[in-house]
Amino acid sequence: YHNTTAVNNTSGVQMDYIKYIRNMVGNNAINLTGVNVIIYNDKNEILLQKRGEYPVGKWSLIGGIVELGESLEHAAQREAYEETSLYISDLQLLGTTSGKHAYMEFPNGDQAYFISIAFYTNQYAGELSIDYKETLDLKFFAKDSMPENIPSTHKQMIKKFYNDVSI
Repeated sequence: YHNTTAVNNTSGVQMDYIKYIRNMVGNNAINLTGVNVIIYNDKNEILLQKRGEYPVGKWSLIGGIVELGESLEHAAQREAYEETSLYISDLQLLGTTSGKHAYMEFPNGDQAYFISIAFYTNQYAGELSIDYKETLDLKFFAKDSMPENIPSTHKQMIKKFYNDVSI
């Protein structure tokens, strides 16, 4: 879950935000702000990513960690491009997840409570591309054919999308 995007600290030095925080707090629990995007097609199918990084093999929404000083919308667009090679626009706010059910402990012992903001859009361009590192597969799924191994907070947003938004 470590980002490779470098950010400037107050001294102007380039650093990885999560590594910067972890150097101060070790493995202790921290809050991390993340974004997820429901990218859906004209059949109302949602694009899911099969994870190549933790949690490996799970299907999840597109998304990741917001970098220091980055807007939520830009983070969603950046993550969508990094994970799919798609350019997305016209992001609409769907909802948030947070709290004890959004806790994760990573294989290296790092602990985090995720505060996630979900967007949705059907405005995308480009060709899907899989890097076989962070992403093992990309596929559009219909509401009634979703895979079982989706993180609970992502299931919550998918349910909200189909109940409150989809046509």
